[in-house]
Amino acid sequence: MHSCKIKVLNLTQRGVAAHLRSLRCLSRFHQANSNSTISRHSSSSSVRLNYSSRLYNCRPSFSLPGINIRGLSSDSANKEKEPIEAEIIEENIESSTAESAAEKDEPKSIITDNEQSHGEAEQKSFVAETQRLLQIVAESLYSDNEVFLRELISNSCDALEKRRLHSLTQRSDQEFEPLEIHVKTDDIRGQLIIQDTGIGMTRDEIVTNLGTIAHSGSTEFISKMKDSSVNVSRESIIGQFGVGFYSAFMVAKKVEVFSKSNADAADEGSYWCSSGADSYTLQQASNVQPGTKLVLHLKDSCVKFAQESVVKEIISKFASFFDKPVYLNGAKLQSNDPVWMKSQPTEDELNSLYRSVVKGGSEARFTLQYRTDVPLNMRCILFVPGEQFNMFSTLTPKDSGADVSLYSRKVLIQKRVDSKILPEWARFLKGVIDSEDIPLNLSREILQNSDLLLKMKRTLTARIIKFLLDKYKRHPESYSVFYKEYGDFIREGVLGLSNDKLDQEELMKLMLFQSSKLADGEFCNLESYVERMKAGQREIFYLCAPSRELADTSPYMETLSASGKDFEVLYALKPFDDITLSQSFEYKGNRIVSIESAKHGAAADTPEKKDDSASSDSESANEILKSHFRSALGDLIHEVKVSPVDFKSPAVIRNFDMSMSRHMLLTTLADRSEDEKLKFLHAELELNSSHPVVKKVVELKESDPETSKLLARQVLDNALVAAGLSTDSRLMMKRLDTLLARVAEKL
Repeated sequence: MHSCKIKVLNLTQRGVAAHLRSLRCLSRFHQANSNSTISRHSSSSSVRLNYSSRLYNCRPSFSLPGINIRGLSSDSANKEKEPIEAEIIEENIESSTAESAAEKDEPKSIITDNEQSHGEAEQKSFVAETQRLLQIVAESLYSDNEVFLRELISNSCDALEKRRLHSLTQRSDQEFEPLEIHVKTDDIRGQLIIQDTGIGMTRDEIVTNLGTIAHSGSTEFISKMKDSSVNVSRESIIGQFGVGFYSAFMVAKKVEVFSKSNADAADEGSYWCSSGADSYTLQQASNVQPGTKLVLHLKDSCVKFAQESVVKEIISKFASFFDKPVYLNGAKLQSNDPVWMKSQPTEDELNSLYRSVVKGGSEARFTLQYRTDVPLNMRCILFVPGEQFNMFSTLTPKDSGADVSLYSRKVLIQKRVDSKILPEWARFLKGVIDSEDIPLNLSREILQNSDLLLKMKRTLTARIIKFLLDKYKRHPESYSVFYKEYGDFIREGVLGLSNDKLDQEELMKLMLFQSSKLADGEFCNLESYVERMKAGQREIFYLCAPSRELADTSPYMETLSASGKDFEVLYALKPFDDITLSQSFEYKGNRIVSIESAKHGAAADTPEKKDDSASSDSESANEILKSHFRSALGDLIHEVKVSPVDFKSPAVIRNFDMSMSRHMLLTTLADRSEDEKLKFLHAELELNSSHPVVKKVVELKESDPETSKLLARQVLDNALVAAGLSTDSRLMMKRLDTLLARVAEKL
């Protein structure tokens, strides 16, 4: 048998419930002084209480989380000094949890219509120098009128934070109302109401803060708190410019404000009203709750903002990461802790953020987490999507920026960052960047050009490259899959940085190539190629080919091998690999050269010395050979040369820039005739004088000049095909048919 004394004096029904709820569990009863009899019946898991007190307006029965209380007295509970007998029945844990959850989800709202303005209405004008600014803010400052809700809720968050900071200077035993923001939609009256339990404003503060446009009360408050030796974090206060409140006039034809200061106990409450013209009305007000209440009378064109679904969507977009609770029509909106602000987010949190960003159920391929405070504050989480995105896809349009949301102090600034923050080539990334240092304009929508933005972009770019390079070194297989899907973005970046060699070379480290010195399917980058270069080598060689097999058997590889130059050659097998390398010119002081280039053909080689008579005969034969091919091909070829080495093919084509020539033929010269294209190439035909076909061309020049001419043209056609410069093989096939017919006649 146990006993305890419960003291309940002059409490209303709500007071009784609140008092008993605060007990939380039966142990509180056992800790009280004994004056009532409590008998526990093990068979019914119940506790019977007998106590006397003055109870007013008590219900015969009511319940608490985990406890059910039923009044057992048949007499009225309102009688004075009448003992009330109650039975407290302990319920199981599941029931308690369910009731707690139900109670937690109960609608809650502090918004009422009890406020009344009274007294003499004082008409005041906005500060004359800023009257025009009000119109600019209301009509021109913001690109999207739904941003007004972000601004007003941000102001409420600041008011709550100011009240919290102000409370640090007050008595520790002083009670405070919970820090909350309540939003109410009224589509019948066309109103949107926003009320907070923040610091509130006195009459003088209303005149200062609302009557002077671009006056930042937040900046002034931070200064006062510092004077009071209270450390205020910059990121805890959102407001900067003092114009956010006036964004309400984008959607409202009239704005009413009721405010009562939490910092001034003597403040009765004030009423402010304006239609957004050049003046406002100021009065005293009664029944005003501490904090600030805004009533927006919406314009006819903006009545959609009185609909709950519309407001909920906007809040979830702009304010889903605010650390203050927001209630919409009594229901608490889900508020998430920003994952990127955590030092060590869990894998589940990262996956959840990724799915919310890409609007899909896949997993990220790579996840980059980056935090820094110097030289600038920045928190970011960037994802390489698991899905493949083509650089020309509508999912990654060049002019729309990366699908990376930009936040400042957990407030959404841009849904997609532009090239001021991330380079264009990185637009395949998804994620979030948050920085309190980003320079914003008044609307907090547009970034101002500054050295700080350039520094941020450079920092992020360097970090992304370092991250991907680390993936290449540690996980080459997964990186090669990434590069296969996203390599076009890297190539685009390398080409775009042609005027910035330092950044270009850093990005070029991410490019992958197959190599003549590696097995088929193995990849390397330029960095590892340079490490394997021979002593004295100052050139990086590459070859463009549609496949590894054609690269290995290319006549250009044959000429290089026959010349005795055992250099490693990178294979440019992917579209744009060749033009990216050709336009980069060099890497870490080493020239990047195609082995197809004229500089590495016959003109660049010196034939071995032979005895005078043999040399003279050879030169004479070569001159006859070159002369006949020039005559047979006319101006289709700029120059004819004889290779100093033997190789398997009859001839190869060379010019100054083969990569650019290939792309010009497919783009600018696509509608030109075949002869015009060949003249534009200004190409050299390098002949293998020992090849039987080449010898036969010379032999037939007298006996069968027509067949000799057809053979010479076929040698050129074959060389063009091997170089990837043949744009229409149908014309070549006609000439080949004619040649075959002549050969068939001879057989």
